[in-house]
Amino acid sequence: MWATITLVVTILVPMISMATRMRGAAKNPMLFWIFWLAAGAVPSYVGWTVLHPEVVDGKEYSVSLTKGDENKKLEKSLKVQQGQSILVTGDLGPLADKEKDDSYFTNYKINFFDASTNVGAGECKGELTREADSNTDIKGDSHKGKKIKSSDDDGSISGGNEDLEARCDLWTSGELRVELSNWHGSAVKSINLQVITGPPAPFILWTLAGVFSLLGIYYEVRYSVKELAGLMGFLGFYAAFMPEGVSPSSGAMNVAMSALPGLFAGLVFAGGVAFIASKYVESKK
Repeated sequence: MWATITLVVTILVPMISMATRMRGAAKNPMLFWIFWLAAGAVPSYVGWTVLHPEVVDGKEYSVSLTKGDENKKLEKSLKVQQGQSILVTGDLGPLADKEKDDSYFTNYKINFFDASTNVGAGECKGELTREADSNTDIKGDSHKGKKIKSSDDDGSISGGNEDLEARCDLWTSGELRVELSNWHGSAVKSINLQVITGPPAPFILWTLAGVFSLLGIYYEVRYSVKELAGLMGFLGFYAAFMPEGVSPSSGAMNVAMSALPGLFAGLVFAGGVAFIASKYVESKK
């Protein structure tokens, strides 16, 4: 819940600011408000998709892997359609030795091959971690783990970080053979793959980010509305960066932090270009 609220607030604040600034301009072009709505709709859609994906039902859309599957030619496969992603989740295993750092993490790498041609179709790799009871439980410092969100956690503490879950975007379709090529660590006893609905393709999001930035630059320079380009550019870049840092279990902190790259890109790229262009136009008057 808190992650969704944070998403809404992060989008509404710049939208309200843009509306207030534009209403104070000498002219108020109607077309701007269409672009204004679109700039808010895109990150809203992306945010909802990555936080609340739909699970694709059916045995052919899920696979479970264990350490015994490592480096073996498996008959396990997944059916994936264009625009769908894979949710990677881990089931915690017993804590064998609380002083060994590899009891608190599992590194994995999963390769995917086209089932008919055996051509590589992508890979998923990452780290799943469990929570240590205290910082003194582990002798090393590299894998102390973070808070794992329980079923009744509202996600407001430690950003609601979910160390047992990740989303993998392959941008392919068809039946894919699954191959586990690496498993290191004993935090989890199994890794489960589930097909879910995914966010729009990166090239679409980056194209929209560029379009919104250019629109913001135009309206800021044309109607002398300060900081409009940076705000509109932020919303576009926020949507483009969000899939990299937000998954279904992400908490409020994750959603907020994923806005920082977009804020930087919007202010520096769109805002910077608009500032220079505005100064140039003013010098010609």
